[in-house]
Amino acid sequence: MTAEKGCRLFYTLNGSAVEFELGAGSVVVGRSQDCDLMISDDSVSRRHAELTLKGDSWYIKDLGAKNGTVLNERTVAHSRLSNGDRFKLGNVHFTYQSKARNLGISFSENVTARSMKLDSISMEEASLMMLGVKDPSDDTLLSEANDWIPGLMSEAAQSLLASGGLDEMFEAILSLAFAHMPAERACIGLCQEADETVAVKLARSTNPADTEQLVISSTITSEAIRDRNSVVYLNSNTDAPPSQSITNLSLTSIMCAPLCVDGEVLGVIYLDTRDGKAPFKPIHLKVLSALAALSAVALRQASLREEVQREQRIRDRLSRYSSPHVVDRLVDGGEDDGGSGMYSEEAVASILFADLAGFTSLSETMTPSEVTLMLNAIFARLTEAVFEFEGTVDKFIGDEIMAFFWSPDRAGGSRRARGALRCSDARVHG
Repeated sequence: MTAEKGCRLFYTLNGSAVEFELGAGSVVVGRSQDCDLMISDDSVSRRHAELTLKGDSWYIKDLGAKNGTVLNERTVAHSRLSNGDRFKLGNVHFTYQSKARNLGISFSENVTARSMKLDSISMEEASLMMLGVKDPSDDTLLSEANDWIPGLMSEAAQSLLASGGLDEMFEAILSLAFAHMPAERACIGLCQEADETVAVKLARSTNPADTEQLVISSTITSEAIRDRNSVVYLNSNTDAPPSQSITNLSLTSIMCAPLCVDGEVLGVIYLDTRDGKAPFKPIHLKVLSALAALSAVALRQASLREEVQREQRIRDRLSRYSSPHVVDRLVDGGEDDGGSGMYSEEAVASILFADLAGFTSLSETMTPSEVTLMLNAIFARLTEAVFEFEGTVDKFIGDEIMAFFWSPDRAGGSRRARGALRCSDARVHG
């Protein structure tokens, strides 16, 4: 069963990137507080435009706005929205993203058999573009027709760095790709260790009726990973005999960009489209390359953040029963064993059993709540004594504590156990 993402609008207002999910029915956009989507900009009319859902499609209708409604650089009164459409209300630019569906995945080595590489960009160039540095001889990236690209970089940075875990970040990356490039299908995958194979983490289609598998060219992904270049391929031979190629798959174009940071390729973003009226162009490859560079940095940060959180959870659980020194040994030992979380070590250990003298007769004179409070206070002191001598609390049994101690030398554990016992006695009776 496939899951759908809602249709969305992306726009930038007062320097902040905003994402708005379209609900059912209609959405009135304007400056008035009564509008469903209020845009606080003087160039926007009080009730500027209305978006209406009819069947599976959204339509935009101008409501007599002073500055009109401009869809894909053309003033319109009423028009159907397609994925990736850009419209302008006053001075505010919007991008429409249609619903996305999960896709099945398969790989092929021959998708590029009858295709032409249109362009490629190294990740070094992509990093410069991300920072706003461009080749003086290239006026396409920041030209007036593409003045939305700096907004994309700002939006992408905010969206990606604000994401929680990796799954949320995968969703954000594909949402940005659909919102700013004419892709019909997209996926993001992470590299497997020691080879160029890709494990797909998320795949989406903007066509709700799309039930076909997304066929990914392992040739293209390997090229992107090996050469650390973003690439775009076009259908170059529509008259050629059918074959397992970009032509046979009815694709107009394919783009792929590596997620590269500090010289390491973490994965790839892969896009394709069947729309002959809106094939990928070099400008789209530049946008994808810059998005991939940002995404790689965000993914590295998210991975490090999840690793720190995972280790902290382990430490929190272990620290309830083990001293900080023992916790460090357990955590570090797991990392030395490949991070599997399980490892074995032979050692001579000493086990300590200690209970309270006269507890039975004493407890008979106390209420249950008083007994509980007394045991909690005593067990806290006993645990501190065990930790002071680098021991581990195994369990509490009634009024008894069981702990064990080990050391590289045979006598060390025994010394620690006796020391903890003396310390416990002093803490309880001190």
